[in-house]
Amino acid sequence: MLKSILKTKKILYVFLYVVFVFVVYLTSSTLAKYSTKQDPSGNFNIGDKLYFCYERGDLYRNNQVIIGVPINEYIYDENGKVIEEVRRIETMNVAPADTLTYHFSVANVNEATGEQNGVAGYFKISATSILSMPAYRNPDGTSQAKTWNIACTISYRKVYKNGTKTQFKNLTSDANIDLPVYDENDDSTFMKYEFQVYVVLDDQVRASSDDDYVDATSTIYLFIDATNND
Repeated sequence: MLKSILKTKKILYVFLYVVFVFVVYLTSSTLAKYSTKQDPSGNFNIGDKLYFCYERGDLYRNNQVIIGVPINEYIYDENGKVIEEVRRIETMNVAPADTLTYHFSVANVNEATGEQNGVAGYFKISATSILSMPAYRNPDGTSQAKTWNIACTISYRKVYKNGTKTQFKNLTSDANIDLPVYDENDDSTFMKYEFQVYVVLDDQVRASSDDDYVDATSTIYLFIDATNND
């Protein structure tokens, strides 16, 4: 019985915060004046011309959908204006060496609202992950807060207007993805890509133990950078 209790005490209560940070970098001074606000809906409309639709997908742990609690928070400047939206999903019982996969998509049209991209451009996807352990145990038995950079791998595939999909392939860090103008009368102008972000917990922290994971936080930062072709 005592052994069972001790084992129970070692169950990981890890709050996994998946933070989706959407950052739009404008390299064109022509469009810079339109970047004064951020649309919390996930639709990014810059100057009523450059546009893309971000759609949140599911979060998986070891190929099983995680039933988490989605939370939206807003960061304000000194004038009370929203300058950033932070989205996360809280869940528990994530263990060392678990594989986490987040799914999402980016398109040049929102078929539900009719919003669409009106200027040719491109976008880039990148992601980083940090694992924070507030009670990491050192070899001498002392504890301290410690953070680790955990590698992220991104794969993607193209989705055609008729619903057919290509095979997933790895996305390189320097890859630019075309963001074409959408014409509702020409299906060939439809653009949609599905993405998967992979993170393997503890893959780079092999010396840690179960106790180190008490109250630990894993954060995935997702960046979508878009600009026009000019």
